[in-house]
Amino acid sequence: MCNQYRERSEFRTFTKMGDQEEIKKKALCNLVYRPNESAALAPKNRVSYEIPPEAMSEDHKYMGKDIQTRFSEMDSNMDQVHVKTIEWPDLKFTAAVGHDDAFNIFHEPHKNAAAKLIELFYNVKDVDDLLACAVYVRERVNPYLFVYCFSVALAHRHDTKDIVLPDALLAFPSKFLPKSTLSEAKELCYVVPSELRKPIVIPRNWTATDLDPEHLMAFFREDPCINLHHWHWHIINKDRRGELFFYMHNQMLNRYNANRLCVGLHRVEPYENFLEDKAPAYYPKLDNHNSSRMIIGRQKDCQWRTLNGVTSPPVTVQDMITYCERIKACIHLGYAIRPDGEKHELTIEKGCDDLGNMIEASWLSVNPQFYGSCHNMGHVFFGNIHDPKGVMYLEQPGVMSDTTTAMRDPVFYRWHKMVDDLFQDYKYTLPPYSADELACPGIKIDKVNLIVNQKYTDELCTFWQWDDVNLGIGLDLNGDGSNPVYIRFCHINHEDFIYKINVTNSTDQPIKCTVRIFMFPTRNENLTNFTVDMYRRNAIEMDRTTATFNPGETKFFRSSKDSNVTIPFERSLSTAWTHDQETLRSMEASICACGLPHHHLLPIGTAEGYPCNLFVMLTPYELDKTNEDINVACNDNSVYCGVRDRKYPDKRAMGFPFDRTLQFQSIEDFADRDNMALMDFKIRHKDVAVKGPHCGPDDLDY
Repeated sequence: MCNQYRERSEFRTFTKMGDQEEIKKKALCNLVYRPNESAALAPKNRVSYEIPPEAMSEDHKYMGKDIQTRFSEMDSNMDQVHVKTIEWPDLKFTAAVGHDDAFNIFHEPHKNAAAKLIELFYNVKDVDDLLACAVYVRERVNPYLFVYCFSVALAHRHDTKDIVLPDALLAFPSKFLPKSTLSEAKELCYVVPSELRKPIVIPRNWTATDLDPEHLMAFFREDPCINLHHWHWHIINKDRRGELFFYMHNQMLNRYNANRLCVGLHRVEPYENFLEDKAPAYYPKLDNHNSSRMIIGRQKDCQWRTLNGVTSPPVTVQDMITYCERIKACIHLGYAIRPDGEKHELTIEKGCDDLGNMIEASWLSVNPQFYGSCHNMGHVFFGNIHDPKGVMYLEQPGVMSDTTTAMRDPVFYRWHKMVDDLFQDYKYTLPPYSADELACPGIKIDKVNLIVNQKYTDELCTFWQWDDVNLGIGLDLNGDGSNPVYIRFCHINHEDFIYKINVTNSTDQPIKCTVRIFMFPTRNENLTNFTVDMYRRNAIEMDRTTATFNPGETKFFRSSKDSNVTIPFERSLSTAWTHDQETLRSMEASICACGLPHHHLLPIGTAEGYPCNLFVMLTPYELDKTNEDINVACNDNSVYCGVRDRKYPDKRAMGFPFDRTLQFQSIEDFADRDNMALMDFKIRHKDVAVKGPHCGPDDLDY
């Protein structure tokens, strides 16, 4: 029987070799969808798998062939993919992550198991063997462990890195959407014909009410696109990853704080007194589909306690204090201690990167045994704060234990404020930039303007917008997912605008420059102006691009839609919005889905208009460039995510020029240079909701 099985053709006949390649890519991607469901049970995206019995789990081994035959008879146009027989891998190491556990990449045993599984996928010799290996593993290991490791491997193998990874929203929608919404969606699948289905509307206040002040920030924290960005960021490989860990989270924190000021809240306080600080309450209303339980919430004023039973050996609160104190000592001494006792200097060029690799910590850490994993263990402490012994209440970790859900939790920002303060302590040890380092000889910015609807303005507007997401392929037992099930959610958005920068080149040669655009909130919680150091620390990078200025005067225009910080809605939710292969092929790579959602480019603002400053700086591209061709897929989201297979496309420190102290009395004094300009503007919020371009035509009342 096995020999007969192997003799069958690998794929059904196609007219073009390219078709086979597309089917292979689709077959690999589809393994990420509905990970709790056997690959043998139903076709997905019009692809079904012919799986050898020995590759299937014991539960499905004797029924898989029946099911596959039934589906192939239902649709003769289904693409059938033959899964070859290989030497099946030994998966004993995955026992560290139980099948029904909440996979936690911050937890050391889970992290080690993930590293081995990624290595297994990465080292498989070709795509056909990878497919077979993945099907075998998928049937046997924790579904979330599989999705994470397989996604990382697909993103980094030379023969699969051009595949667009399915959205995590479709792999595990229960981590992004309320249980009630998913129950309603599944009911639609079972009882309502596709042509009669209407979008399921997620209420704007579905996790709490504004009686909890922190809920005023739910529009930011609980936006699926924000959380998808965080998941994608932790999937992709990045140059200067330690420094980028600092900068990406620093920018998310600054954006979060700017939004807090707009809604009348104070900026977040660091969670820094590990013995006494208390975490705010949070109830996510999410379901852990893997274990069929609600993800645990957290009562108000919970505190850290020794993790005894969650980790081996136990980790005490004092251990965390010790690790952080050692990192602080390293910062102020200017060097770290290697395992052999030798010094590792924190240089100006590499110090921030080294520090990031120590704090997070990654395998690049100078001395992980001595400096610990401060950032990651903090997530573990918060994720298990309800049951630090791990044996009392039989509940799995909370949202802080997962990169797909951590940014939903208010304490995420308090924790990352503490982490950011460590980096800022290091930045305070660096000398301020010299006049030469800040200059751009021959270039003068004459004026900066904002343009909306072809008119000059000093006011930008935000509003609410409804959009739809198709969950069809992500719902268990929904056939091949071709019948859509739309979820409608509300998010912040803003008017498109254009930067106009008037520049004079006083030389007789063209000068290529890096254009750096930042914004700052101007006032603190007491409605008084920030000190110059607080301006610096609250800087929000809006865009970074290049332009060539010919001798004389030039008017440079840059649309907000082209920002290198953000990605459009279609790329945040690429495979959830469209299954059109041409659209997906145009994206070319998983890194395309990494980036701040464009609708969060601006803080929310206020009804009367929140006062801000716009800062523009031009620097010589010759001093900034890395001498690498960055004309590759999705190089337009490089500020937070880097460029695939390339060095980070800016030699300057991330956040330049605001990553170091400013020896000036005011931001106006600092910006009083030819190659810099400041502009006052306001962000006005209109409390209206409109249907977005991804919203279907209907008469739903909400």
